Amino acid sequence: MAEGDRDVSIIGRILSVNEPNQFTKSDGSTGIVRSIEIADDTGVIRGSLWDDQSNAPLKEGELVKIENPRVNLRNDRVEISVGRTTLITKPKEDEVSLPSLDEIQEKLYPFKKIEDIEEGDQNIKVTGEVVDIRGNKILFEMCPNCNKRVNYVDDAYICDICGEEIENPNMLMIIGLLMEDDTGTISMTFFRQSAEEVLGMTTAEAEEIIAATGDEGSLEEKVGDLVGRQITVIADANFDEYNEEVRLNAKKLVDVKL
Repeated sequence: MAEGDRDVSIIGRILSVNEPNQFTKSDGSTGIVRSIEIADDTGVIRGSLWDDQSNAPLKEGELVKIENPRVNLRNDRVEISVGRTTLITKPKEDEVSLPSLDEIQEKLYPFKKIEDIEEGDQNIKVTGEVVDIRGNKILFEMCPNCNKRVNYVDDAYICDICGEEIENPNMLMIIGLLMEDDTGTISMTFFRQSAEEVLGMTTAEAEEIIAATGDEGSLEEKVGDLVGRQITVIADANFDEYNEEVRLNAKKLVDVKL
């Protein structure tokens, strides 16, 4: 499958389903997009469900058939876009021969020790103990138009990219921590849904607590409770030029133990 392909039909298992994300379109109207990952025993592809399609009742592990999506190339990776002309159906298990979700995950997510992690590693499984938390601020104001950080200047949120005042910025949850196994340590960052999973709290719930206390650091103790826990995550590795180190961006929390 390549960018621009027509009449494409994809059958696979739902590997992950993110929460819908609301945004403002160029004409001022509101749009909704939801990210999913679909996999079989040959690989995984990311998809974006737009507007009404974002409400499709999809669950991890389920079989799904997607017909006539738009095929795009993003960051040198093929992705699909699911809009009004795309048909989403659910084949029965006896109609399609595919491995179970556990079997697919075992093949797609190779386990790595920290010392073996390299820049560019994708979808690796890593297990270690949380030994430190990086920073006490976990909610960040984002521009609903371009999804970039906004600055609070003179009692208003200003987006330097869009060049305008933002009355109601979106909130992005980010949690940074340091993980250790018997081979070394590595920094890891959790964004959005993965951050909510590791904290055990939604972004909206965190907003309510901070609003009630008037203190951005009011959740510091809850975040600090992660220290000493054993976690297993699916993550991508990249090189942080500022700190000159390889670090992980967590994509999914697999397990957490005391």
